[in-house]
Order: sequence, then C-alpha cells, then structure tokens
Amino acid sequence: MQSHGWLPTWAKNGQMSGTTGEAKRLEAIQIRLTDGAQSKYDVWYRVHAQSYGWLGWAKNGEKAGTAGLAKRLESIQIKLLPQGSAAPGRRPALLTTTLLPTAMCPLWEVARLRRALA
Repeated sequence: MQSHGWLPTWAKNGQMSGTTGEAKRLEAIQIRLTDGAQSKYDVWYRVHAQSYGWLGWAKNGEKAGTAGLAKRLESIQIKLLPQGSAAPGRRPALLTTTLLPTAMCPLWEVARLRRALA
C-alpha cells in the first residue's frame, strides 16, 4: 500500500484491509485460503494495474500487482479452482522496479523488442 508497504497481518472473515480516510492507493494484493479450504482448492487472482493493464495470475498467497512503481490497482479478478489446476492464464503477476524494462511494456511491444534484440 502506498507509503505503508505490505501490512503486517492478514485480513480475514470480512475484515477490511488497507486504510480509510488517508487517500492511499492499493498497489498489490495477496490472497490465501484458510480453515482447510487450502487442501481442496487453489485461489487464483490477477489485477489490473494503472498503465499496465491486466497482469498475470498469482495463487495461494503470492503477490499480485506492482512494487516500487507507484501504480494503483484498478480491478481484481479471483477464481477458486480445484487444487493442482493449471493457471488460468499467463504469469508473472508482480511487476517491480528490478524487472527488465521490457517486462513493463504491453505484450505486443515485448514481443517486438525481443525480436529486435535477437
């Protein structure tokens, strides 16, 4: 979360995660199942990040969003699938300032740049 980083505890059972009244953007999320559900299901999720669009899928507590890029989350998609199911789509799900610059380009631009550099 903007100016706070990762919060130290997980929210659960309808608890609010984040801040109120501070006008801080949510930049990344983690979601995990509890109470035995994690032995039967995988929770897959992806986010739509400002300037980048839909990022890849994350699952079971992995980070999804941006880190160090100051971009807000604009949408979240969540799927609950039987444990061991394949990812619903491409990965990775977290963009950081340490990734190659091409990782932050639209997919068609990444392909064009890879061909140009080959």
